[in-house]
Amino acid sequence: MSSDRIQVDPDLLRQHAQKITALSHDVGQATSAAAHVALGGRAFGVMCSFAAAPTTLLGLGAVGAVSAVERALARAASAAMQMADDFENLENRYVQELETLRAEIDGGVYV
Repeated sequence: MSSDRIQVDPDLLRQHAQKITALSHDVGQATSAAAHVALGGRAFGVMCSFAAAPTTLLGLGAVGAVSAVERALARAASAAMQMADDFENLENRYVQELETLRAEIDGGVYV
């Protein structure tokens, strides 16, 4: 077995969650911008005007996919934040329980 300890830093997890949230917002801005782009029939010239409709449909599919990425990033940020809170709450609880146990064993009072 390895003697390496597993250490979790809730503050670093929160910082990471904030970075993920920022990425989600960036993707959201790109999604919003892409959703407002419309191609007219002349975007490809007269000879290729037929290409505007299929290109617009492909764009809508891309906007949907990028929007799904935005939502996934937001969920990941939320999960990382919740994980940080959980680790911190559990650690505080276990420290309190150990301090109570130490007080019972030593007969003293620890705060």
